[in-house]
Amino acid sequence: VIQALPRILARHRNAVYIIAGATHPHVRAREGDRYRDELQALARKLGVEREVIFHNRFASPLEMASLVGSADIYITPYCHVAQAVSGTLAYAMGAGKAIISTPYWHAAELLDKGRGVLVPFEDPAAVATAAIELLDNDAARNAMRKHAYLYARHMVWNRVAAAYMNSFSRAYAHQTQSRHIGHPAHAVARISANLLSNA
Repeated sequence: VIQALPRILARHRNAVYIIAGATHPHVRAREGDRYRDELQALARKLGVEREVIFHNRFASPLEMASLVGSADIYITPYCHVAQAVSGTLAYAMGAGKAIISTPYWHAAELLDKGRGVLVPFEDPAAVATAAIELLDNDAARNAMRKHAYLYARHMVWNRVAAAYMNSFSRAYAHQTQSRHIGHPAHAVARISANLLSNA
């Protein structure tokens, strides 16, 4: 994204890129802040150090929600396809943000069908093109936001909790019914299948 910024700024001079969060303690113990230092050096080299803000500390869930919620575009430029989850991506979906991401597993699933823009790994030109198109086109950006927001409604905590409670209730009912007809092994199989299909 930092490499994409010169092109983005040539068209949208007021763009700012915020990188939120502290280095993970395990990474810091192993490597220190080398990666962050490299990013800051890259921003200086490209002349965009004023437009890249490092929010270099742990952000509480409330603060992270506020940071994500204030963004026009949320970007996850992860480098590894096997990235299975991203908490901040879930925040961005729930907040109805326009999203650009590399196609790691979690993003490829969530951003399908117009809920976001997927760009190739390590492709600054594709990031710049996607960002410029979204910043140029309010209608397209807002349509993407709406798709993301509506899709994320089934991911909010009260609905997830309700789905689990429904699964537990169905599993208990199947177990009780199977005890009456004398097939406990069958009940366990149905309970497992139920929990897996609704998890």
